[in-house]
Amino acid sequence: MDEIRKIGGLTDQLFQLLIRLANQHKNVLLTGYTHFQIAMPSSFGLWFGA
Repeated sequence: MDEIRKIGGLTDQLFQLLIRLANQHKNVLLTGYTHFQIAMPSSFGLWFGA
């Protein structure tokens, strides 16, 4: 049970980091692609949030 709690805590830390990075980089744009074709713009924030 202790290991499960530890893994849960580490998972929560990872998600908090990803949320922070998503908010920090939401305005950093990059080109989106679909089937190797240029598609709508995306952002690093969107990718961190995904």
